[in-house]
Amino acid sequence: SVLRRTRIGFIFQFFNLLPTLSAEENVALPLLLGGVGRGTALEAARRSLDRVHMTHRAEHYPDEMSGGEMQRVAVARA
Repeated sequence: SVLRRTRIGFIFQFFNLLPTLSAEENVALPLLLGGVGRGTALEAARRSLDRVHMTHRAEHYPDEMSGGEMQRVAVARA
């Protein structure tokens, strides 16, 4: 379980983004569940979103994004 959480990223076919969380919060969630502090997790989430060119959508919710944008958020989370 720890190995999967810390070393392996999953990208699900239907992305499995939580609809009540922003893109940034969806990306930060695994870090938060792993015990990383909120500020550090959100900073890391921003960097991951930047890598997939999605920082402009960080505050948007999944229902405000296209399928391709949700896929990139899922990649950033993985």
